[in-house]
Amino acid sequence: MYIVYLRFFGASRADELKWQSSCARIRGVMVIAQSFGRWNGFVAVWARNPGQLESVITEISQSIAGKIEEMQITTRLNSHYATLSILHDSTQKICRSLSTTSSESTLDQKDYKILRCLADDARISAASISEKISLSPTAVISRIQKLEERKIINGYRAMFKYSKLGYTQFSVLFKLVQPSSALCNKIMKGLFETGCVHLVTRYLGFADFDARCYARSLEELDSLIAGIRDKFVNDILQFEIVPLLSMRYVDHLPIGQ
Repeated sequence: MYIVYLRFFGASRADELKWQSSCARIRGVMVIAQSFGRWNGFVAVWARNPGQLESVITEISQSIAGKIEEMQITTRLNSHYATLSILHDSTQKICRSLSTTSSESTLDQKDYKILRCLADDARISAASISEKISLSPTAVISRIQKLEERKIINGYRAMFKYSKLGYTQFSVLFKLVQPSSALCNKIMKGLFETGCVHLVTRYLGFADFDARCYARSLEELDSLIAGIRDKFVNDILQFEIVPLLSMRYVDHLPIGQ
């Protein structure tokens, strides 16, 4: 997965909405996010190789051609989810690592179809899946269990609209002085211990970390950032706050129907 950050120049709100609609129709686009500040938004893209990435970026750029002032691309190395404890007092975290290692060669078309069904609706029943892919419910359940055992399916989670609960979502991008596995694990642990961070993504590119956090006010966000910065004052070279006004999930999987 690649994250493409874009800043526009001379683009109206109508231009941005048209661009978002165009991106939603591009094969390989997973997420489209709207922001403000340095970046007008970003797009999460699936690609097998640099050639495919270039093709997707070309399509992303076409609908707003001539109005892209800056573009930055990062490669996702892995992601770690925490329990969504911002809804309660507990700060205990359970992390789950999603590596980018592919097990694709051992999957058949039935497995892909099951993954597609679950990506569209994680609560879909085995009976409903069996009707869609011409397998018995028992066979569907067996295949899902094997996908879970192999960690191809890492888990299931509810997705909340936190703005309805009084929270604003932010991405905080960190650039480290000298990244190392030990330091990255230490910073990730520190981020989760704040109780305000539910996703940390390790990048290779212009940022080393993306911490997805929620805050009820700018003061709360400032307190979160200050605490992390003070704890790792000699390790963090710079950080950047990217407010997320909206996130549109286009497709959770880089595979077709």
